[in-house]
Amino acid sequence: MDLPIWLPPGEDHDLIHGADVSKALAAGLRCRPIADTVADTWAWLSGLDGAPPQRADRPRLGLDPEVEAKLLES
Repeated sequence: MDLPIWLPPGEDHDLIHGADVSKALAAGLRCRPIADTVADTWAWLSGLDGAPPQRADRPRLGLDPEVEAKLLES
């Protein structure tokens, strides 16, 4: 799969997106509004001089440009 954390509907999707997080919440996990996360991430990306940093020990994330172009054509 080329998109991180994306899973098609099915058992794996239900497992990752339906997990019980009550223990984490009880231990103090705070969830912030997605709009705040998007705004902060966009501000960070906009402030970078060039592309965002990429860890050398990890594969590049996202769709291969050729795969993306084919999907956009269809």
